[in-house]
Amino acid sequence: DIAMHYAGIGSDACRDALACVDAEFAQVLAALEARPDATGWNVILLSDHGQVTIREKIDVAAEMRAAGFRAGPRIDADTDYAVVSSSSGNVMSRDGRIAKLADWMREQPWAGLLFARRLNEVEGHVAGSFSLGLVGLDHERTPHLVYTLGQDDEPNRWGFAGGAIAGTGDSPPVAFGGIHGGLHPKELSCLLAARGSLFPAAACAEAPVGPIDIAPTVLAAFGIAPAETVAGGPLIHPGLPQSRAFEVVAGDYTARIEILEIGARRYLDSGRRAS
Repeated sequence: DIAMHYAGIGSDACRDALACVDAEFAQVLAALEARPDATGWNVILLSDHGQVTIREKIDVAAEMRAAGFRAGPRIDADTDYAVVSSSSGNVMSRDGRIAKLADWMREQPWAGLLFARRLNEVEGHVAGSFSLGLVGLDHERTPHLVYTLGQDDEPNRWGFAGGAIAGTGDSPPVAFGGIHGGLHPKELSCLLAARGSLFPAAACAEAPVGPIDIAPTVLAAFGIAPAETVAGGPLIHPGLPQSRAFEVVAGDYTARIEILEIGARRYLDSGRRAS
């Protein structure tokens, strides 16, 4: 993760780090295979996210101030909007009003998707926004406006596709470094591999899976039913996915989110600005 952030996706440092992790994991597998009860073990390998390459960096708060919005890192006597910006960003408004800000942000070429408090299942209460609940962000402490920044599918200098604009918050300082936290398919994707008595050999899962499915899978191995609040499900026989697409339109602005569902389980597949 750190090598991709600071040296770039596909760089020599990145490849060296991957080789090191592979070698360490090989030792874990070798230790298990040396045990007399080796056939009784199940092993799950998971990365928590992917990455895309930073194309440029935007100081969103400075852009807001230049447009007349009193923005800064916190709300105080001189600031009406508290802004956090990295690969995606949050805005808290002093009075909760964000309609004018959303209208302005949709016009910016560096802006991506907007999310706001619920109008209905799909749309937020300001024009051109998705509902925060559509992507699981409908919490009482969620900011008034959540946004992503622009993205593309072009390759980086090492040939790896996927790029995004980054904010000037805690994103890596290098222009070619990796970043994650947005809705590009490459950063939403992660490596998940498993072996053992629970899983078929040399098989590729066609259904969407994710980190939310690991705990239910482990519980299922022990015959323990997960709590009703658990979001995922066991990886064994997960079922067939249903693909759903959602779109918001405001003037010349169009944004789209694609979600895969298996029963009550929901997996974000991608989200991007179409125009």
